[in-house]
Amino acid sequence: MSDVTLSSAVRSSLLSLQNTTQLIDRTQGRLSTGLRVASSIDDPVSFFQAKTLNDRAFDFNEKKDGIDQGVSTVSAALEGIESIENVVRNLVVLGKSVTVNAIIGRLDSALTTLRSNAQTLGSNVALLQTRLDFTETYVNTLETGAAKLTLADINEEGANLLALQTRQQLGISALAFAGQAEQGILSLFR
Repeated sequence: MSDVTLSSAVRSSLLSLQNTTQLIDRTQGRLSTGLRVASSIDDPVSFFQAKTLNDRAFDFNEKKDGIDQGVSTVSAALEGIESIENVVRNLVVLGKSVTVNAIIGRLDSALTTLRSNAQTLGSNVALLQTRLDFTETYVNTLETGAAKLTLADINEEGANLLALQTRQQLGISALAFAGQAEQGILSLFR
């Protein structure tokens, strides 16, 4: 079997083309996925920092769902208290027409208790809503931070691809010139 001998110019051109092809493949991968860091192999530090942020965001989203359900439950209880308050008010009006003072006293006491409980529930709803808003903002911040660590700049990657394709064409031309130069030298010996 005959060995193929390459001149240093041809070898250098081939290695340059191989490197350019690898860079083009990487850039096309970034453009197709939209990710600058798609796995821990691309950039371990950014990948795992983004993973940590996304995991935290997921955990907070679960907590946010619980808070949201708590807001709904307390809001429903508050509506129930308001309905009971309306019934008690109607009973007081009815009781005044019948003039049953003992019942009116108990109903007034019940009405005061209901109003106090409604105020407490209203405060709880406001507190839960504040926590819900904070959690939602925090989750968005975590997800944005993770995205900044891993997302590719499509404009930059597109420009890189164009530059690499131009570099590849120039490498192919350099390889052709190196081959022609060798052929020219060999033709002198014939």
